[in-house]
Amino acid sequence: MESAPPPSPCFECLERRIIADLSQDVGHVEFIHGLSDTPLPFASSALTQISVENKERNPGSEELSGEFVISGLNFSSDQHLKINEYSSSRSEVEESQLPNNHKKTSIRNTISKLIPLPFMTQDSHSSGTIRDIISNYLNQSTENHVMSALIKLLEGESVEWYGINYLKFLRFHSFDGGTGTSGTIRHPNISPILCLIEKTNYHYLLEPKIPFTLDNILHFSPSALQSDWHVRFLIYQIISAISHMHELGFSHGNLNPKTIHLTDSLWAWVKISDSCVIKSISNFPENNFLENECLCGKTLSDFDQVNSSDWKSGFTKWWKGQMSNFDYLLLLNKLSGRRWGDPTFHTVMPWVVDFTQKPEKNSKLGWRDLTKSKWRLAKGDEQLDFTYQSSEIPHHVSDECLSELAVCSYKARRLSLSLLKNAVRQVYVPNEYPSSMARLYQWTPDESVPEFYMDSRVFVSVHEGMSDLAVPPWTGSREEFVSLHRGFLESEFVSKNLHEWIDLTFGYKMSGEDAVEAKNVILPRADVARPRSTGRKQLFRKPHPKRNFANKSLDYLKGLEEMVLFCENERHLDPVYNYSNEEFEFEDLVAVDTVPVSVPVPDFDFGTFMECFELSNEIVSNGYPEMLDWKVKSSNLGVFSQNCSEDISSIGCVIAEIYLHKPLFDPLSLEMYKENGVVPTLVQELPPHVKILVESCIERDWKMRPSAKSLLHSKYFTQTIRSVYTFLVPLQILCEPGLRIKYLAKLAKEGALKAMGSFAAEMCVAFCVPLILTTPLPEPAVTLLREFLNCLTGRAIKDSVLPVIQKILQVTEYSHLKVCILQESFIRDLWSKMGKQVYMDKIHPLVIANLCNSPNKQSSSAASVLLVGSCEELGLPVTIHQTILPLIQSFGKGISADGNGTLLRIGVLFGENFILKHLVPVLKAIIMYCTSPSQINRPEPVQIWNSLTLINCFSTLDGLTSVLSVKALLKELFQDQILVHAKVLTQIQLDLSVTQVALTTLITLCQRIGPELSCTYILPQLKELFAELAFNQSIVGPTSSQKDPELKLREFKIESRSELLFVLYPFLASFIGIEKLRQNCSTWFLLEQSLHKSDNWKWESFGEPSRSSRTDTTTKPQRGNFVIPPSSDPNKVLLNGSGWSKPQSQSKPTTIIPQPDPHQQNQPDPSASESAYSRPSWSWFPNLDSTLDLSINSNNNNNGLFQWRVKGAVLCSARAHPGAIRSFGVGDECAVFTAGVGPGFRGSVQKWDLGSVSCVSGYYGHDEVVNSICMLSTSNRTASCDGTIHVWNSGTGKLISAYAESGTGTGTAFRTDSDQPSILAANPLTGGVLSDSFNGGSYTCLCYVEAKSRLVAGMGNGSLRFIDIEREQKLHLFKSDSTENSIVSAICLSESSSSPSIAIGFSSGNCRVIDSRAGAIVASWKAHDGYITKLAALEDQMLISSSLDKTLRVWDIRRSLGSQLSLIEGHSDGVSSFAVWGKDVISISRNKISLTSLCTLTTNQQLVPQYLYSLDKGMRNLSPLSTIEVLRFSRLFLVGTEDGFLKICS
Repeated sequence: MESAPPPSPCFECLERRIIADLSQDVGHVEFIHGLSDTPLPFASSALTQISVENKERNPGSEELSGEFVISGLNFSSDQHLKINEYSSSRSEVEESQLPNNHKKTSIRNTISKLIPLPFMTQDSHSSGTIRDIISNYLNQSTENHVMSALIKLLEGESVEWYGINYLKFLRFHSFDGGTGTSGTIRHPNISPILCLIEKTNYHYLLEPKIPFTLDNILHFSPSALQSDWHVRFLIYQIISAISHMHELGFSHGNLNPKTIHLTDSLWAWVKISDSCVIKSISNFPENNFLENECLCGKTLSDFDQVNSSDWKSGFTKWWKGQMSNFDYLLLLNKLSGRRWGDPTFHTVMPWVVDFTQKPEKNSKLGWRDLTKSKWRLAKGDEQLDFTYQSSEIPHHVSDECLSELAVCSYKARRLSLSLLKNAVRQVYVPNEYPSSMARLYQWTPDESVPEFYMDSRVFVSVHEGMSDLAVPPWTGSREEFVSLHRGFLESEFVSKNLHEWIDLTFGYKMSGEDAVEAKNVILPRADVARPRSTGRKQLFRKPHPKRNFANKSLDYLKGLEEMVLFCENERHLDPVYNYSNEEFEFEDLVAVDTVPVSVPVPDFDFGTFMECFELSNEIVSNGYPEMLDWKVKSSNLGVFSQNCSEDISSIGCVIAEIYLHKPLFDPLSLEMYKENGVVPTLVQELPPHVKILVESCIERDWKMRPSAKSLLHSKYFTQTIRSVYTFLVPLQILCEPGLRIKYLAKLAKEGALKAMGSFAAEMCVAFCVPLILTTPLPEPAVTLLREFLNCLTGRAIKDSVLPVIQKILQVTEYSHLKVCILQESFIRDLWSKMGKQVYMDKIHPLVIANLCNSPNKQSSSAASVLLVGSCEELGLPVTIHQTILPLIQSFGKGISADGNGTLLRIGVLFGENFILKHLVPVLKAIIMYCTSPSQINRPEPVQIWNSLTLINCFSTLDGLTSVLSVKALLKELFQDQILVHAKVLTQIQLDLSVTQVALTTLITLCQRIGPELSCTYILPQLKELFAELAFNQSIVGPTSSQKDPELKLREFKIESRSELLFVLYPFLASFIGIEKLRQNCSTWFLLEQSLHKSDNWKWESFGEPSRSSRTDTTTKPQRGNFVIPPSSDPNKVLLNGSGWSKPQSQSKPTTIIPQPDPHQQNQPDPSASESAYSRPSWSWFPNLDSTLDLSINSNNNNNGLFQWRVKGAVLCSARAHPGAIRSFGVGDECAVFTAGVGPGFRGSVQKWDLGSVSCVSGYYGHDEVVNSICMLSTSNRTASCDGTIHVWNSGTGKLISAYAESGTGTGTAFRTDSDQPSILAANPLTGGVLSDSFNGGSYTCLCYVEAKSRLVAGMGNGSLRFIDIEREQKLHLFKSDSTENSIVSAICLSESSSSPSIAIGFSSGNCRVIDSRAGAIVASWKAHDGYITKLAALEDQMLISSSLDKTLRVWDIRRSLGSQLSLIEGHSDGVSSFAVWGKDVISISRNKISLTSLCTLTTNQQLVPQYLYSLDKGMRNLSPLSTIEVLRFSRLFLVGTEDGFLKICS
């Protein structure tokens, strides 16, 4: 059979043609690879990289670059195409009877009607125009005019046709009858065409690259379509595009998963260039392609059998021996989605020889073993077995069978250096590439490429320094090797074994037990929901038949039967999407270019437009009856034409494939359906409502099929989908991000998101996030974020919005957004939706990080203001441990001036006692640590960190000095008879910058306390320093630059230790008086002699120094970063009246000179009086331990400083209940709820303010003892249980609803709207007793599943009740089997696994883990020998349990039966409860506590219980302990006792 000329050029010819034609007009064009519709390396389209100058930036700026698809169009193509006038009377004219220019005009008009298409004729267009088009696209400004018109429309400035027409795409009913334009704007679901470039006898179509197709998503990342809603939303977009095309009289004709394109956000784009009209002319004139060395001329005969993707036909030919192995493998590559020439997903071929020797026909030597993958041959079975058994996710293969690295290494001699540097190694080293085929085979675990079987040029290097790829010695030339290599591939040995390799690469050995046995299990991708365009696609589910070599008829018939059955099983490989195979009719349209001037622009009402987002109050069902009713109505409407009906049929096939994950029709099933009406059995697997939709689309009578517009109005699409579509459509306009974000912010601010509802708003987040992060306009971006916060549920915020906020705070490039994010109002909105605990976990550390090494002054200032303003609400313990100490830990690590200022302003906010108890001692301790011999003698990096830390400490200490009273300064700084300033000044090893800061802060301190007190307290501390300076023989005078008479003392820079003398001594002489100085300094004579000798300094009799050039003692030296205006109250200076501090970087430095009255030196500073600080006392909170672990360096992380060490000390105690406290509910750690026995032996819940340790309110609506309490997210709702469940408002105390099982009280949930209060003022508490045990139908314990707003309640009969808190209704009941007839004593939620599960503990000692969605038992085992008191989920799918059998146990719940990891013993009584903090567990048993670490789990761990003791009196606690809870941010824990006491412990 003779070969026919190719319909398109080979990739090399195509590359030469494109670069030759377009480089001058377009700019720098780099050919990436061709885009072929067949398995052959011939194409008329290519993916290219185009670089142009950035017109919107300054000249000389970086070029703009992007990937584009360039397609050749041949209007003289001799295709059988019919052209019709789309009108009521259609007249058909054969294409052959029409001139080419008519056809060109017809197709051009059709495209122009769908897309605004710049048409560049050969005579009129200029290179600048095309480059401007590309530049505008890369700058995202192509459709700026459309978005500007929309914004003006919304803001009421003007009404333009661009905005009106765009709203028509949204089905805005007010404009349905208006007259507009077609072709002036692009439909949001039709991909853009940038321009049509005319050449002599063909044209080029220029389009942007779209990253994915629906086919990619369905096969490589099906999880990207996260839910049924996302599937419907995607289908809605596809139908919207087709509906628009049909309304303009144009049908696509080629709709299938490969021609439906998706953006990064999975927004659907239908390409006009994929339509039958464009595909029919997508080629070049058949001349000037045959080159001396290219595939067009030399190897065309190799492709004589594989000119389509028809698998069944190709497989049958291959089995019969009528198609080569090479061609059949090309066909399989095409079916698996591989792309010839694309290094990221290149066509793959097997290695068939091992290059040890030349293979012989009758010998196995030299042949590659095709029964094993190349990865297995390279790594060996032993290594693969070890990898499989030791990996967390069992696998043998960690990469694809052909990686980008391997492809580029194979073809390195021909690829560009830029591609090699990007894919192989950034530094190009020619000798690192394998030099021969034998070395290449040994080096790679990957398979081969087709070029080694057909193209000898791949061996020839075009790069200087890289040698040609050497062929084996048993061949004489490259051409001979290619011929032999191809012959080996087609040999009988390979043909008999090729099916084994196919099974490994494309077949059944890719999954399941067969993959395990073949050691071919590939490592799954980590992010399965991320869209991908590459991956392994399993084509066959059954073993691939062996090629037929049977000579006997019986063997032949057996093989034929196997082949036929295999074809029947794999019919899905030949999908059919077009119902009719008749010739496509092109419907010629005359585009309307403009709107008549006389047509008035319709009015626009914004309120009416906002109604498009509102959800109907009626519950819209999309079930079976409603869809049946829609089917009857839609069948009466019909479609525009038979061509349009073909698109509807294709839509039905695509919808079915999305749900079935396999094609609906193959050629055989379609033929049976067309002839006999036999619907494929796959249709029965569809959901009922989808089945009706699909059956309507594939009606045999094309006139009965619904129109695309009717499909959009079907009950299959809910109002939520339409609302989200209306909101998101403008995001697809190719305009600047700033314009898009302004539009969305305007809509959101006017209530669009609120009208859509929380679910619809959640669906919008994923599309809006990239825009928020790329916009240069922070205010509308943050406005949009704020509206999402107000509309979304807490779970949605945590999943979608919180990561965006975290990314903004982490990345330097988003500094413009940080300032808006760090505002009080925004953070308060976040608090109200997420709670302060989530803020402390996810946001607070990032706020502090913005005060360290922050290049942006505004963001650090905003972070400082936020920290100061929030600390009062967070409470003193949280502020200390989560703000103060992390900031102090940042000393030496680049903390900004605002970071130091934050510490000062927090100190001013909490008052002098706070500064003296918690700030100054820590600063002194750090200074002492950094100046200790162990630190000073450390390596240079540590010394640098020490120096920077000391500078930060003295700067902060200097600021605190200015706001403390003199009395407080004397008490705190000199109580240990050690002045840290003097200690630092005596350290000769320290850097001079540290000495400089210590000196200036010392002088400031002297001026603060006055001459008399300086003489009494400071001079004695300087004796050692003065003695050193007196006997220092290297003292020299200051430099000439420092002898300037106008030089101020604070500007004096020390350049050597000897210069301390020239600053300090004259200052003290002037400030204290020369006589007092001499009296307290025994070396004064030597010092003054040195001063006179080196600087001609002497003290005159009248008490003034003779040289005024040395110091200006009336000017305060620089004191670091803290300045306070004179005569100012620090409260009024540092706070703006609302509790939010003014950032240091925004304050104007003002130097003050304290003038203390010597007669009032011992009087307290009025500015620091306690009356100025009306704050909660927190008087029980102890001083920070002076023995804090300070062994830190610059490499420690934030968890390395000031670790919490549980001491078991009772800091404060209060009687909370007359009887036992059974449970705690912790909110923001400033307040805590206690539940237990209340007045009159009834149950009660009390709210305690921890600052004052006082009961502020309580809920007294229970009749029995409250045994469990649960905080319900951030909704101000609390659930408490006394056998029945009460849900009440924790702010107002009003009962919201109550739940009970039948026979125990209230049968169903009820609400209460009465005004009777359930919350009472705290009453004097009296003694009480605990009520009796619960009956079988009573609730015993609670667990809140925040992600679903569901409450899980354990019951006395071993069952679980699920309750929907939002809807206030009871859901399903999980009943225990008859073998488990005991009380559910503990519940916890485990979210570590992919499927959230609930762990249940029983009074019998048994444990179970159930799937929270299906209720199936995941694991069940005997955990303890007694009553289980508590369960808690840990990381890595571990569970910890406690019991009255005196033990704690740690379990691995990944197995069907709980596997015990550790047994923790040591308690002498039953373990009543425990609490987890990080990797530590605090457990209580009777009146003792113990601490256990889970960092290193051993089989048996022994506890050492100890008593709690009173911190102030040292007395032991003898009361039995009933419950415990950790305040993890405050580094405290709470215990409740059997006699009703609440104890706060450290």
